[in-house]
Amino acid sequence: MKKTNINYPHPVLSASNEDYLDCSFDITLTSNPVIEGNVATFKVSYDLVCPSLESLIANQKAKVVIYLESVVAEFRAIRNFAPDNREITIEIKKNDINQEVEVRGYIIAADTLTPFKLAEHNKELLGDVP
Repeated sequence: MKKTNINYPHPVLSASNEDYLDCSFDITLTSNPVIEGNVATFKVSYDLVCPSLESLIANQKAKVVIYLESVVAEFRAIRNFAPDNREITIEIKKNDINQEVEVRGYIIAADTLTPFKLAEHNKELLGDVP
């Protein structure tokens, strides 16, 4: 069954689906958190295999971000990777978090991308979506 704009408006790069062919996006914690004074610091890197998305990032039409969330402390924040750097150092005040912080990576549009069609999109699955 093909997905449609109604039930699935945008392709998602994920290990759990086939929206992109021969592509991957992984986020890695590259250093253990270090706490100095009132600040927790750690490094995160990403690995992206998708030439079209890499080009969008290089041309600043898309960006890689880290979404941080500590549910108990009601803390949410987004940190942006520089377009030319695949590693970021994140600092969070200890008072902003409680027990744990969830770290998720996303690639988001930084500009209007119309139409959003990439060579790596699975045409058999998505058809004309988006």
